Amino acid sequence: MPRLVVNPHLLVCSDYTSPNFEAIRQLSRFPKEDPAATAQRLVAIWTAGNNQDRVAWTAQVAADTAAAVDAERDRLEQEAANKAKVEKELNKKKPKLLPLNPGGMPSILPVHAPPYAFHKLELIEYVKLYYFALEVCHEGSDSFKSTTDDTFTLAHSDEGLTLRAASSSCPSCKVIPDSKLSWEQFFSACTVFMVEIQRAKWPAALTQQMAFFLFALENHPMALVLEYGKQVMLLIQASVHRSWHALLKTPQNFNISVINDIFVDRTASEYTHGMQYSGIGLFLFLLPPSRSR
Repeated sequence: MPRLVVNPHLLVCSDYTSPNFEAIRQLSRFPKEDPAATAQRLVAIWTAGNNQDRVAWTAQVAADTAAAVDAERDRLEQEAANKAKVEKELNKKKPKLLPLNPGGMPSILPVHAPPYAFHKLELIEYVKLYYFALEVCHEGSDSFKSTTDDTFTLAHSDEGLTLRAASSSCPSCKVIPDSKLSWEQFFSACTVFMVEIQRAKWPAALTQQMAFFLFALENHPMALVLEYGKQVMLLIQASVHRSWHALLKTPQNFNISVINDIFVDRTASEYTHGMQYSGIGLFLFLLPPSRSR
């Protein structure tokens, strides 16, 4: 049925007895039918049609109301879904925090290596102990980067090129070779280094090897030789540590915690020989120039 445009409840039946409807009465009149009866029959026909339209109108209004309710419900659901989506995106951008600890400030604040050094540890790659010395860690990360943490650089990975924070890709321009560290710097760096490799989730076997290696260096009898012992142990740490990392993922990997005394003696011999050679060179340099007579 076509959609009704006018409310049939508001319509009023025409006066079919008026002269204006004479032509309609003549066309609708049955033979020998009284004109008044014809008018009454026209009124009855209109009333029957209007009653049908009223029923259809009521059904049409009910359908429109139900459709409007459904549309409003859909609108509210879509609005709620859009709001939830926006809130979800906003929550993604918020810093992720663990449940707050009601305890007070710790008595000792944690010390962490610069981002560049820690990223190397996460990859189980070689990084100089300089980055873990206490005075270096206390300087803060500003001296290890010229860009902010919001700056990213392209880096190669197993999956191709990836974006990486610039602070984790910039080595220090002031780095000191491990062999040139003071014994105090080495000692403090070992402590921070062990904490950081655990934070980087190194395998337990590697962590244990490195712990035993550094402990053995610090407590080796050679370190007690006053003239050169500590310097020899620093040289051993620098060379063995780098070699261990270079061979770690190859069949030639070795247990770094086992100190080779032959290697220690050879390193000490080479170092003392170098000291003697340097001493002779310095002596010759300080000699006054010969004068021909």
